[in-house]
Amino acid sequence: MKKLIAFALVLTMMLSMLVVTTSAAAWDGTTASASLKGEGTEASPYLIESAEDLKYIQVQVDAGTTFEGKYFKQTADIDLGGKEWAPIGERTAKPFIGLYDGNGYKIVNFYQTFSYRFGGLFAYMTTSADFTPGLINITLEGKMDGGNRVGDIYSGALLGWCQQSNNNPNKIVLANCKVDVDMYLDVTGKGITGDIILANVLARSGYVNVYNCVGYGDVTVIADGSKITAGGVVAYAPDTDVINCVNYGSVTAKTTAAKDIYCGGVVGTTASSKIALKIENCINYGNVSSKNGNAGGIVAKQTHSSGTATGHKIMGVHAY
Repeated sequence: MKKLIAFALVLTMMLSMLVVTTSAAAWDGTTASASLKGEGTEASPYLIESAEDLKYIQVQVDAGTTFEGKYFKQTADIDLGGKEWAPIGERTAKPFIGLYDGNGYKIVNFYQTFSYRFGGLFAYMTTSADFTPGLINITLEGKMDGGNRVGDIYSGALLGWCQQSNNNPNKIVLANCKVDVDMYLDVTGKGITGDIILANVLARSGYVNVYNCVGYGDVTVIADGSKITAGGVVAYAPDTDVINCVNYGSVTAKTTAAKDIYCGGVVGTTASSKIALKIENCINYGNVSSKNGNAGGIVAKQTHSSGTATGHKIMGVHAY
């Protein structure tokens, strides 16, 4: 019996070692899969088993495939190896319109420079008339820094920009996502006079639901002539619901010029036009500071269009 127990213990140790040694290898920075398992339906989603599979999505969207109405499910932790990640849907004419489910697995060692107008793991999404696209259950870890872009920059570590299609009642959904990406952007001396919009989860939205998302990374912007909007979770949120979201990272902006600067612990700025927006049950634990600008524990600035707007609803929020 003792020999049997000893054998069982040894076997258990060997199996546990096998699990460790078969963990995902780091991505080489270029390779994409030739195809994906699954059918892309809700019952049989496309399976994202590796960094190469994730790169497949980026390559296809860049080639013009929107994946409208298609479902994706991650089935393992993914290591992007600290290699430069080209965002999914970088051009406005090439959006991602699918539903990506991280399924509780991680995407680690994400790295991207600020070389894109729309930056992030995903950079551009739009709504669909008959389908609710979204990013759900994703855990993203890494950093963003450097880059040589001198124009506008809209970078959310998870998603850069999303936009409602005309007369579409559906909202894009970002839900149950955890983002721990340190963002450091210094563009002093580069002559940028446009917009710089940065946040851990989402940079700029339009008609979006953001639920149960957490920002852990520090967001830092240094500029000398740009308009800056930064948020721990969402930077600029027009007609957007931000509910049950938490920020732990610091949000900092510095500038030597008298420009519009807004730093919010959860949301940088809000705006409402035709649709009501809500910020409910949100908490900020991070330090928020803005040299020569405006800072808010939850929201730095609120704007409201006259006439058709149904207004803001901000309640149950706390900053520590």
